[in-house]
Amino acid sequence: MAIPVNGWYGKDMNDFTKVSRPEIGFLTPLFSLPGQHGIGDIDSLVELIEEVSSRGINLLQVLPLNALAGGETSPYSSISAFANNPLYLSLKKVPYLKDVPEPVPSENVVNYSKAIKIKMAPLRAAFERFQGLATDAQKEDFHSFFESQRFWLEPYAIFHALFEKNQCGFWDWDPSLQSLEGASRWASQNLDEVVFFQFLQWTFYNQWKELRVLARESGIRFLGDLPLYVSKNSADSWASPDSFQKGIHAGVPPDLYSDEGQDWGNPIYAWDQMKEDGFAWWKQRMNWLREFMDVVRIDHFRGIYSYWAVEDGHSPKETRDWTPGPATSLINALGETGIEMIGEDLGYIPQEVENWLEDVQVPGFRVLIFGFGFYSRVPEYGAHRHSNPSCYPTESLACTSTHDSESLMEFIESIEGEERAEFCRFLEEPPGAPIETLRKKCLQKVLESPSRYKVFPLQDVLGEPLRVNLPGTVSESNWSVVFPWKKYREKLEEFYEMIEPKR
Repeated sequence: MAIPVNGWYGKDMNDFTKVSRPEIGFLTPLFSLPGQHGIGDIDSLVELIEEVSSRGINLLQVLPLNALAGGETSPYSSISAFANNPLYLSLKKVPYLKDVPEPVPSENVVNYSKAIKIKMAPLRAAFERFQGLATDAQKEDFHSFFESQRFWLEPYAIFHALFEKNQCGFWDWDPSLQSLEGASRWASQNLDEVVFFQFLQWTFYNQWKELRVLARESGIRFLGDLPLYVSKNSADSWASPDSFQKGIHAGVPPDLYSDEGQDWGNPIYAWDQMKEDGFAWWKQRMNWLREFMDVVRIDHFRGIYSYWAVEDGHSPKETRDWTPGPATSLINALGETGIEMIGEDLGYIPQEVENWLEDVQVPGFRVLIFGFGFYSRVPEYGAHRHSNPSCYPTESLACTSTHDSESLMEFIESIEGEERAEFCRFLEEPPGAPIETLRKKCLQKVLESPSRYKVFPLQDVLGEPLRVNLPGTVSESNWSVVFPWKKYREKLEEFYEMIEPKR
């Protein structure tokens, strides 16, 4: 059943009427939840749902769930716009998995190579048993799933199998494998390798379907994430090269995180061509995401209005200006899917883009820390939009920090001098107030904002100076932090009390 745009679920999963209060939630990457087999997974989300159920939390935001390959850790560098990461599978719920590995104590950071070793061998063993022991009903369900998703699942499975074989970018594969047509001949001779990756996607779909039933019964919705671009080394760019422009790639100009600009390297869509069929691929992508999420955050939303096209062989700093994008025509097409959207509209947003954001009526972001300190010294980044939560638009998502910024605790610890004094005046506290007092006041300010969505990075609720990602850098500390939330019972109880004070 489609979710009405700008609607909320009631307690009953079939009740789509609006509830009287805003949605309050946590943001946590799935990999950042403690997991029993090397990484946070669907079991970890079950534990979190059971924790927050009936505690005033009705929204859980996650980062992209998309499949990765090789040594990649960024959820924004997936090998598919559709496929999900099999590392997030619950091993306990995989059909025909005979021996679930013993639990491994959670570490402070995710060791991706260790998680792959723990999970992939049992998953392959389960697939082999499935091939020989699956019931007729299971075979039919698997076949139906494949046929319904064939448009992306077939090329993705071939691509992932070939990547595992070659362990390099597809442009370095044998020439006979650099097109879907040629690779299909290879796939017909290596069916087990290809169908394995189809099996993982079918298993993920079924596990998440079960998870959503639990979430809805608990009155909780999922806020997911749609990266605007796909990776250069992805099934999408490999199988459909004509869907992307030649000679340019994506980035952003010099900004808060890089004096040279950020060179993302993602291929840029052939927007004019996509517009000819009404953005069919984008609607397929949104409809698929709707199978997993109730609300979708579109990353780099301003890139739909205009994008930073970096010429191959050049730096982002050498690019002269933004190139017009599909803008309203794409937003209208996505709106036809009935999905509830939020646009990530952070960074340098000139007035013309701000006007467009208002015109398309997609809720944007308001980030408390972006109104103070270092951020207030860069007026073109719109500190005035973030500095007063009581003036946030109703149609917005309010938060204390983001996965790309420093955490709330890191921000409070770093701010000093007159900027600290101004921050404390806003919080109605003396400059020498304890950091913990300031942190709680920030949480309260966001809770009191009129924003419809109020989402708190889990580390900000736990009061820990933990950072998920530092944009413009490649490091082992990015995309690897773990939030040991079970150790912070007192902090969680304090937050629940803020949401729903005991009477």
